[in-house]
Amino acid sequence: MINTSKKCQKAFVAIIGMTFMNLSYAINYTYDSLDRLVSVNYDSKQFINYTYDDAGNIINVETNIFLYTINGSLLDKQKNPIEGALVQVDKRAFAITDSNGYWEIIDLPEGHYNLIAKKEGYAFMGQDFEVGNQDWITELKISVLSEFKLRIIPANLEKPAEQGKKFRFNITAINGGDRIATDASIVYAIPENTLLLSIRGLGDVECDGVVSDDRETTCILPDLPIGAMVDIEVELYLKLSEPLGPKPVLKNIATLYSNYPNTDVATRYTAIQPYLSVFCEDIPNPIVLGGLLHYECDIELNDNAPQKLATGVHFKMQLPDELRPEFVTTTSEGHICDTSKWPTLNCPIGELSVAEANDISEVTVVVETVLEDIIMLALTSLLQVTADNYEGHINDVTTRIDFGDVEVDSVIALDVTNSMKPILNSIIRVVKRLLKETFVTEGEAPFIAIVSFRDRNEIKLEAATDELEHLLNALEGLEASRGGECPEASAQASLIAVKHIKPKGSFIFFTDSLPYEDAETQSALDEIAQEIGSKDIQVFAPITVDENCIDNYK
Repeated sequence: MINTSKKCQKAFVAIIGMTFMNLSYAINYTYDSLDRLVSVNYDSKQFINYTYDDAGNIINVETNIFLYTINGSLLDKQKNPIEGALVQVDKRAFAITDSNGYWEIIDLPEGHYNLIAKKEGYAFMGQDFEVGNQDWITELKISVLSEFKLRIIPANLEKPAEQGKKFRFNITAINGGDRIATDASIVYAIPENTLLLSIRGLGDVECDGVVSDDRETTCILPDLPIGAMVDIEVELYLKLSEPLGPKPVLKNIATLYSNYPNTDVATRYTAIQPYLSVFCEDIPNPIVLGGLLHYECDIELNDNAPQKLATGVHFKMQLPDELRPEFVTTTSEGHICDTSKWPTLNCPIGELSVAEANDISEVTVVVETVLEDIIMLALTSLLQVTADNYEGHINDVTTRIDFGDVEVDSVIALDVTNSMKPILNSIIRVVKRLLKETFVTEGEAPFIAIVSFRDRNEIKLEAATDELEHLLNALEGLEASRGGECPEASAQASLIAVKHIKPKGSFIFFTDSLPYEDAETQSALDEIAQEIGSKDIQVFAPITVDENCIDNYK
């Protein structure tokens, strides 16, 4: 939180005003009896509070708005710097790369953004990113394309797709290949249980909106020179009348066809907010050992819910064993949470209503904890809200653990779910032989980490050492148990691993399952690819995915 004195308040107010001038957040302004602005509250939970003296002068400004920096180096496929390229964030901030390809953009408020780069003769793949949690500087990598590629980008990166409401997004095609793209078309598959309200091609793109029996619609693209791009705007209505199940996602798929030999398929996962939902925010993320971890969990009845009153609403949160409770409270009187069965938290909410403007439609549960111990490599809390007359919603929130700048030469990650039982012993024998050979041939003992994983809340560091005996003992202690066939937390475990592998290090990975299908996993996979590419990490994944898992995944 920031407090500013009268000396700098005028400049500060001006900076805050300019910072949020173009943001799409919903904003609430509060005035006192003298018609003076006393608070500004954004739906992102950021705020500004003003205090006045008797003469009406602002004497203090209090805010939780922090400003962040992003930077990076733009390189071509041969790792040569690209000078004079435009790097842009959501059409609101930009930088020009210097002779080293370096760029930097400062003063970004906390939030989700889209980053793109442009220069004649090049095509770049944009990316989504997030800044916040007081990680002041974020290094990002922009990829130079060598193919004709598709990308799906939601109109609002901050919000989930809400049941019973409209959802808008863009489909972007970028010609990063070696020829003019001709005979190009994009086929969009309309998700089940949604209605296509509109699909509109920008520029010379032609979309007739005709939907086939397979729930597909096609847009015809003009010929695109190298480096050119086109956009299609899509709007859906999420009727979602069928049961959504736990942690529901909206899956958008578009396929690009052209004179290039390969087609490209873009898939985008967006979290769905059901009529009755629970979402939690964790601060800070990552967390250090001994640090305070603050949760704010919003239990909400959607203002478009068909039944205006939800009864018997109950919130349950299963927290990690490593967390010690400090206090638990709610934003509404009369709602008291039971902590007697910690780390399970039970909160009877009762009724939520959207019938009248002054009804309580949302309750926030605030949980303050301390990280006492490190058992898992990430802290995952499981969330559930139920009601008498609404389908329940299951969700989770995962907090990374801050291990500082620790780096290892290699990480060996193993899936230890029950489906791995027939082959785990064979894998352990292979890894033990590999370790022995590595320690014999290396002039200096390598520093190696062994990580096991099942679900999101079971990613565990088994060993991290340069002593062979400790690594072999850790392998001997592994046992395949619990968990289903598919999917597992393979992406989440891999992201933790590659972030701590040295440049030109190695990552050895064993699983027979596919990753989860959700927005968090998609983001993790993108980040994994960036880490592996930027650090030139060697990856070995010798096991193929089980066919039953692929069938279940589809």
